[in-house]
Amino acid sequence: MLRLPIISAPMRHIFPPLLLTLLWALCPALAPDARAADAPQSSASQPAATQPADAPPTVSQRAAYSVAFDGLDKHGDLEKLIGQVAQTVLKQEKPPLSRFLLARMADGDAELAVQAMRSRGYLDARAEAAVSGEAPPFVVTLKAAPGPLYHIAQWRVQTTPPGDEFTPPDAFSLGLDQAPAGESARILEAHDKLVDAAKEQGYAYAKAGKMRVVADPKSHALEVIYAIDLGPLTTLGEPQLQGFGSVKESYLLHRIPWKAGVRYAPARLREARKAMVGTGLFSAARVKLSETPDAEGRTPVVIKLIERKHRTWRAGAGFSTDQGVTLSGSWEHRNFRGGGERLLTEAELAQQTMRLAASYDQPDFRHIGETLRLSTEIAQEEEEGYDRTGLDINAAVIKKLPKIGELTLGAEYSVARVTEITTAKEETYGTMSFPVGLAADLTDDRLDATRGWKMTLISKPVLATLGNGSNYWRFDLGGSAYHRVGFSDKRLVLAGRFALGTTIGAELADIPADNRLYAGGGGSVRGYGYQLAGPVDAANNPTGGRSLLTFGFESRYRVRPNIGVVAFVDGGRAYAAAFPDGSADPLIGAGLGLRYASPLGPLRLDVGVPLRQRDGVDDVFQLYMSIGQAF
Repeated sequence: MLRLPIISAPMRHIFPPLLLTLLWALCPALAPDARAADAPQSSASQPAATQPADAPPTVSQRAAYSVAFDGLDKHGDLEKLIGQVAQTVLKQEKPPLSRFLLARMADGDAELAVQAMRSRGYLDARAEAAVSGEAPPFVVTLKAAPGPLYHIAQWRVQTTPPGDEFTPPDAFSLGLDQAPAGESARILEAHDKLVDAAKEQGYAYAKAGKMRVVADPKSHALEVIYAIDLGPLTTLGEPQLQGFGSVKESYLLHRIPWKAGVRYAPARLREARKAMVGTGLFSAARVKLSETPDAEGRTPVVIKLIERKHRTWRAGAGFSTDQGVTLSGSWEHRNFRGGGERLLTEAELAQQTMRLAASYDQPDFRHIGETLRLSTEIAQEEEEGYDRTGLDINAAVIKKLPKIGELTLGAEYSVARVTEITTAKEETYGTMSFPVGLAADLTDDRLDATRGWKMTLISKPVLATLGNGSNYWRFDLGGSAYHRVGFSDKRLVLAGRFALGTTIGAELADIPADNRLYAGGGGSVRGYGYQLAGPVDAANNPTGGRSLLTFGFESRYRVRPNIGVVAFVDGGRAYAAAFPDGSADPLIGAGLGLRYASPLGPLRLDVGVPLRQRDGVDDVFQLYMSIGQAF
């Protein structure tokens, strides 16, 4: 039996040709025969070409060469691996100064080839190199004999001190199942996995010891003995918060995912860091074990925080040919009372709209991850189908669903004076509703998604409290998906969306105009005016509908890191019926867009044209400008 050190994948035994080159320049007599063989011969009757003494030699004067492999016909993977480390392969475009230096480089590659083959489990590998030819171009031949492939016959773990509570993972988890080849990378990775497993089982200070590999040349089998220094079994103590500034310590401690005395696990520390950053109050959080245990032998956890600014001013602007210029602004305080409370005020001013809104979020309302949101809004709107002046008051409990999204249970009261353009009827309505919503967002970026999907579902019974309206039930379903096409540059993103809405329990005339469903505009069916992708009256004013179905597709290509172009097709419409019944063909719009990646998010410029232009209703084109993708 032979005891062999495990062969590591990196190759560090490359012969440094730079030293030989320096000796060659300082000692011309080092190899006079080789220099004479390399020097060009000139006739006595023909003078040699003149060249400055300090000019570097040209490629033709160097020892140009080609490389050939011998003995690896059935081992294409080994030939590729050797080609990635062999200096004669990597430096063909800049050959050495002489045949002598080329031969030394080739000899070094023979040793590299042996190490490369051994790293793949061919422990008896042999290799030699030869340089043929008397003048450039030479031929370097790397002749390799991999020999038999060694396999792992058995493996075991030795712990210091002996840890009865430590249970090693199985061979499958370590990547050592089914007697795999004795590849050094696989064996080393298994050692790292054993250390990780020890830490997961509570040995916070576990580290790898000296590993031994015993090889049997007769059976070509390996026995791997892993050594793990477990250290003490660690239990967690009280967290020690640092740098939390104006944030209440009690609010943060409430979010720590363990109680003092539980066994250490790396996942617990990761969850604590995620909880601190997830408050939105800190720009960074560092979580580590204390260097000394407490009086009870438990190890405290030190959490160092860097507080971020809690107040933010925002301003925005948009433009579309159907709605004109829109100006917006907001002020946000994310730590209003020191416990992560969020106060947001917003204002919007457009040619046909004025809106003021405020909302207050109370985190951890009854449980961690549960938020109470109170909001109100007052608005005056002059839409295509109606004029409205109203007040909305909302209360909702939002519960986060791990790895899914949010569940919302709410209550809303709205009172508004609405004038319907079609009938010129003016009436005051009051409605009470109880929305239940489910939202999932599994995208990689909320403002500019390139992968994943998101979806929302809202069910809302509406009760009439003022005016002549009727009770009804409203359902809304919408979603979008994103896929980055796997070309080499990955600049192309394909995106799609859909929206479905329905209202049951009331006729169209009994639903206030501001509560009906409309389609058309920059956030719906581009190419058609705002609210105009649906039924209209004799004066071409939109009447709204009880249902809608819309869809859209985009192809987004990033020309430069901050500039992209978009081609899109949108379609759909609103319907007077309670469900999209196909009584009218969908309206289709198409166009092109430009995107600029700004610090605030992508700036959007879209031009859409209606492919089914209706006389007197639809313009030749629509222009949209805003911040953020269309969906």
